[in-house]
Amino acid sequence: MQQIQNNETEDQDFLKYISQQILSIELNIIPCTIQKQQSIDKIVLFLGFQHNEFDQFYSHFIDNKCLQQNEFFKIVKIKKDKHSSYLINSPYSLNRCSQEDEKIKLFSSKINLELIFLNFKICEIHVVINYQNLLGNSEEEKLKNIIDYKFLNFGRILLKNEKISLINCYGNNQFSYTYLIALKSQNHLNFIEIEQQKILRNIFKKNEFLYFQILKHPIQFNYGEMSSEMMKDQEQLFEFVLNKIEQFQIQLLNLQQIPKLKDYHELSQSLGNYLKQLNEILSLYKKPKFSFVWKIVYKINHLNMNIGSSINIQLKNLNQQLLQQFLKMKRCTFEDLFIKMQLLETNHLKQIDEFLRKYNQYQYDDVLLVSLQNFAINVDFWNSYFKDFFESKLSQLNMISKNLQPQPQQDFEKGVFFFGKSKAGKSTILNLIQNPEILTIKKVLSDYCYVVKDGQQSQFNIGDGFMSETQMIQGTKIDDVWYFDCPGFDDNISEYTRIAHRINLQNYLRKTKKVIGFLVIDGSIKNAEVIQDTINPLYELIQDKNQLLIEHHKWLSLILVKINKSTRIACINNWDQAFKQLLNGQYSIYKQMYENDNQCVEFYKAKKKYLQDNQKFEAQKNNMKVKINNIINSQLQNYDFQLNFDLILDETLAQLIGDGVSILIIKVQNIVKILTNLLNDYILENKSEISQKLDQIQKLQDILKQDIIQSNLEEFLFSLLSWCQDLMQFDNLFSFLHQLIIDVHSYLKMLLYAKNNLIAPLQINTEIIRENMKKIIEIINKIKELSNKADPIRQIALSDHIGQIVLSIHTLGTFFKDELMLAFLITLTSLPQLQKKLLKIMYQKYLEEKERNERI
Repeated sequence: MQQIQNNETEDQDFLKYISQQILSIELNIIPCTIQKQQSIDKIVLFLGFQHNEFDQFYSHFIDNKCLQQNEFFKIVKIKKDKHSSYLINSPYSLNRCSQEDEKIKLFSSKINLELIFLNFKICEIHVVINYQNLLGNSEEEKLKNIIDYKFLNFGRILLKNEKISLINCYGNNQFSYTYLIALKSQNHLNFIEIEQQKILRNIFKKNEFLYFQILKHPIQFNYGEMSSEMMKDQEQLFEFVLNKIEQFQIQLLNLQQIPKLKDYHELSQSLGNYLKQLNEILSLYKKPKFSFVWKIVYKINHLNMNIGSSINIQLKNLNQQLLQQFLKMKRCTFEDLFIKMQLLETNHLKQIDEFLRKYNQYQYDDVLLVSLQNFAINVDFWNSYFKDFFESKLSQLNMISKNLQPQPQQDFEKGVFFFGKSKAGKSTILNLIQNPEILTIKKVLSDYCYVVKDGQQSQFNIGDGFMSETQMIQGTKIDDVWYFDCPGFDDNISEYTRIAHRINLQNYLRKTKKVIGFLVIDGSIKNAEVIQDTINPLYELIQDKNQLLIEHHKWLSLILVKINKSTRIACINNWDQAFKQLLNGQYSIYKQMYENDNQCVEFYKAKKKYLQDNQKFEAQKNNMKVKINNIINSQLQNYDFQLNFDLILDETLAQLIGDGVSILIIKVQNIVKILTNLLNDYILENKSEISQKLDQIQKLQDILKQDIIQSNLEEFLFSLLSWCQDLMQFDNLFSFLHQLIIDVHSYLKMLLYAKNNLIAPLQINTEIIRENMKKIIEIINKIKELSNKADPIRQIALSDHIGQIVLSIHTLGTFFKDELMLAFLITLTSLPQLQKKLLKIMYQKYLEEKERNERI
């Protein structure tokens, strides 16, 4: 899993930045203090003029009065011939959001104008736009920007794109004026010079005023570029919060997967209590919207400060060294396990939530947070199985699985295996047998060792440090015999790696018809425990113990490495003194081989003096090779002698895989449940075009053609893993599922290798997700059909094309009875945008209907 970044400060800075922007906007929202009079029935709205420019247009009126003025708007009442009118100026309403300051001013202006118009309620209005402040390099671009950026939309207030005046200010108080009956980008503008005092006179003379519309349904509310920017901010905020939830989810999973968690009683008790209470929190929000997030986070923060702090205290008591392999596998640090007291700052979240709910209500409330829903599913799952230490067991099995080799596909007629502890010298002996000329002697640290000569290549690496170089069984064929270098039985990495090595060895031994073995032991050390550790794995693997205890001379021999010439004789003469009767019983074979010249080879300790006579050194190495080969050839003559091996699980492994199949079924069921949820979110919320979604669904259909059973489980996991990797390019929500699949696939591999046969029968129902995929494909094909029917041949305007599609969706019956929805769809500005919205509406209706039927 990806490393959990300790970026709490950055997180709070991000939320604080958005919150401060909102605070700045809210401080700029100024209530309209004007009470509308019955006799006032007209408003002239000026957009994009500085207040001093605006003043010039009415200063010649004798009866003018400024009623309210601030940075964001100015309201002036003028009166002539007993008729009163309002002039409203908004300097920043033509702003763009390229800079933070301009963005805040635009938002503030849009909201202020909305409130002003709501205050007036029913009035006729005429709009005057400062043409000079419109962005664009041509008349067409400038007019198009008015339409595209919806400068005449103010939330619940909609002004028509009709009967609009444009004023171009140039030079020193010089103005030109034009009037548009209908606003279109194709309009040809015919500006005429005009005196500033005549502009309002001209407007009132034409009497081209229109009533503004107060919209009722949130689906219709639109603030133009402000709405677009809020959607961008909302998407960024959603991504930020979802990433935090993802990190938190990974952290909780990692805590549960701490190896041997049940041995840490207080930690496991606190963690179990934490998951129980977290599950109670999340269970209150079955269909979480973003508006719930701050409430959920508030409760989680409270939980973190109580039980979370207790977990952190218990974590400090753990031995970090014992967790190194686990942390490496998880790609996280020990500090990443600690629960932060504050998941997110709730005051900032609450403020952001209130703002978006108020000004971006439909788009805000329309998003279901599937990642939070899946988090709730996982927490419920963890809580249900925590008492069984489900995830901890799975993690331990995965750590074993990471070091499992693929089972050999071929059978080996004759195989020579070198057994021994790490750093005993097994790889050195294999190099001696394969190519003795490449071996030389070199001083490493304070001792002389056998090493491969500089510039020479060897299949069997010889380690010169404290770590074993051999971590997997390596084999090479010399003539017609296979030689295998085995990892150390006492592997110096971890307990889980040792278990994996044991399983790997058993798989290779079972695949070898004629097994010859050599115990490679450091003859310079009189340590009975080392000898016991070398013999024990063979004793456990071999089915007929007499083949080891009585008939070992037929297949097993001893190589004493790092030994001096006189050591062996001295040890035989003083055996009891050397080993104090610790090598009796099954270990007595060591003495029998030690005393037998036909079963014991002495590989003398490397010394500098050997290099002084190269010819003698080469002869010594060749003599060693000949002696080992003679033993091998002699034992190969025992044609009828056949060893049988079986994996006897040690207590640790036996406990871990005891409930293997049931654990596997539960995990795969959980994967299918989360996949179903993620698939729904991908269809409803992902921005990919419908053709791309169709392609991905069809690929998933090929993976899930039927229920998941014993025979297709491994293929299903492998194919789904590849599918998730593809989707992660477009949707980060699939990353956690991707990791779950990796874990379960590793676990399956562990079960198969450990048992070395097929797992017990299983069947996992996938009917729900298959039905959903079928419906998705049906809906997408219907949308494509509607799009093609609109007018695929004749070249028509995009807006007309969308209009034809929207009109044709009446044929879809109950999906589109809502006139407001139809009105909203017709405003969409691109065909892919419309298609994605149609897919969302139709699939959401299907899911809601399906849910109602299930309740019935």
